[in-house]
Amino acid sequence: MTDVQLVPVTAAGAQTAIANGYTVYTTTITTPASTVTVPASTSTVLLAPVGWQTPIVTPPVTPPVTPPATSGPSGFPHPAVPSGMKELMWDDFTETTLSNQWGSPGNQMGAGKNAEGALWAPWHVTLSNSCLNLDAYQDTTLIGQWGVTTAESSAVDNWVAGETGTSPTIPLGYGTRILTAMRADSVPGLTAIALITALSDHKSEGDFVEINAPLTTNWATVHYGNGEQLAEYGLACNLAQWGVWGIQWDASTIEFLVQTSPTGPISVWKSYPNPDPTGTWAEEQFLSLQYQTNDSIYGANTPAFPVNSPSITAQNPARQQHDWVQICTGGS
Repeated sequence: MTDVQLVPVTAAGAQTAIANGYTVYTTTITTPASTVTVPASTSTVLLAPVGWQTPIVTPPVTPPVTPPATSGPSGFPHPAVPSGMKELMWDDFTETTLSNQWGSPGNQMGAGKNAEGALWAPWHVTLSNSCLNLDAYQDTTLIGQWGVTTAESSAVDNWVAGETGTSPTIPLGYGTRILTAMRADSVPGLTAIALITALSDHKSEGDFVEINAPLTTNWATVHYGNGEQLAEYGLACNLAQWGVWGIQWDASTIEFLVQTSPTGPISVWKSYPNPDPTGTWAEEQFLSLQYQTNDSIYGANTPAFPVNSPSITAQNPARQQHDWVQICTGGS
């Protein structure tokens, strides 16, 4: 211990006494001499007479830690909104029914059937485990609804699947980016599809997912005008596993997007010049998610519908699944 004698100060200013390496401050206030014991472990001490306010020590500021974005079954987190854009829609399917951001399940693209003869029904669109499910199985209960005939059902051996699309109240135009975390079961005769198409006449179409079993080559296609299309372009992948797929378009370019790892970047895997910037592609679009029969993306190697698949039932359907959908707008 070290004894330090405080020196009474009656004049203005302050006097400093040094004792064994310790600095002791005295003030202008008159105070009787006193002896204060200073711990030897203290290197610098500020001493104050009785009645002074104890100095306030401000603790160091710890910067806040931003928690990582949460992710659902896919493991792919909520993507950041690109600079200059705003998030128009985010759905991670945690509810028990589809929100009003979506149109009528099963008939957004053609009242229960499409031009290729594929059949869809609302009850084949389900929500479970924070996923949107498009379920495929043999089902004759669609016959007689939305104009579906027995012959049309028999033509696909009564295979019915699911389809839904964004609501017409959410028109999507130039400067839009769409992403979805998705996967599908690999069943010959069933095609997993995600596309945009014109609200008015479906003459423009951008297929950013179109893939048959064994789900190892995804095809990008741009349709425009009166049936014209740009060449299909394939990307090696494994869509039986989760991944993020998307599309972004403006008056000059149509880009197809992919993210293969939850920690990896969202990258452009194919880019097309916009083939009809003032025509069909200038129209408002909507997003359609489809699981269907009668898709010939692989030509003759693709059966029109599943065969010899008794294990696929209403209780154990083949599924295309979407963990989430994000739509951002406001780009150039």
